[in-house]
Amino acid sequence: MYRQYRDRVAFLLVYIREAHPADGWQVGANLQDQVIVTSPRSSGERSAVAQSCQAGLHLAIPMLIDGMDNAVETAYAGWPDRLYVVGIDGKIAYKGAPGPGGFRPEEMRAALDWLLAEGGLPDALRAVPGREPATVRVIRAADPAESQVLALPATLASEGRSLLGDEGPVEWKEIVPGRLLRYEQTLAEQIAIIGEVRVEDDGLSCQVSLRNLTDRPLKALRGEGSLTGPAAVEPGRLVLEFGDCAPGETATASIRLPAAAW
Repeated sequence: MYRQYRDRVAFLLVYIREAHPADGWQVGANLQDQVIVTSPRSSGERSAVAQSCQAGLHLAIPMLIDGMDNAVETAYAGWPDRLYVVGIDGKIAYKGAPGPGGFRPEEMRAALDWLLAEGGLPDALRAVPGREPATVRVIRAADPAESQVLALPATLASEGRSLLGDEGPVEWKEIVPGRLLRYEQTLAEQIAIIGEVRVEDDGLSCQVSLRNLTDRPLKALRGEGSLTGPAAVEPGRLVLEFGDCAPGETATASIRLPAAAW
C-alpha cells in the first residue's frame, strides 16, 4: 500500500511504548524470535529501540517517536497498534480498531481511495468521536442521502436469558458499498462478539460470531436486530439464530439482505 500511494499520501509510523516488553507482558512469539526488549526509561532508550526496529524490519516509512509522556498514544488510543487516515483538513477520516485484530489495511485503503477521489471525505463518512450504539449506516451508491441504519445485535439471549446486560455500546462507524466493517466486544468477560458487515451494490451481508468464554454451554442462542430507513419507514426486524455453543467454542449466524430489501 505504501508504494501504491506514497507519491500522493504522506505515510508516518509513530513508535509508542512497547506492547510486549521483557519486563512486562512478554509473549512466546517474541521469545522464539529473540525479540527481547525491556521498557525504555528515557527518550534516548526509546529512540534506540525504535531505530533498531526500523533497521531490523527494513522499514521505508518515516518513523516518529512518541514522547515519554505517551501523549500521542493517549490522544489516538494507539496501543498496541492502530491505523489512522487524516485528511488535508486535519480531521480524522478513518480510525481503525485497536490492533492486532483491528489492524485492517483494506479498510484504510478504502478511506484513502475516497480521499484521493473526492479531495476529502464527506462529513457522513467521518469517524464520529465518542461512544455510539452498535450501528452501521449503509450509504447506497445510487443516492448517498438515502441511508439506512442497521443495529445488530440489539438483543442477544441464551435460553431466554439476556447476554447483553448493561454492557456499554460498541463504537461503530459508517460504511459505503464495497467496504468491509467489523467490530469486537467482550460482554462481562463471558462472551466475545465479533460482527462483520459487507455492503455491495446488490445487497448487504452480516455475520455475527459468538465465542463462549464461560465454563458452561450456551444453548438456544438468539439475537435480534433492526434495519431502519428514513424517519417515515418502519424498522425492519432481523433475527439471528445460532447453534448451541460449548465452552471455548464459537457459534456463527449470518443474514443476507438483497438490495431491494433496503
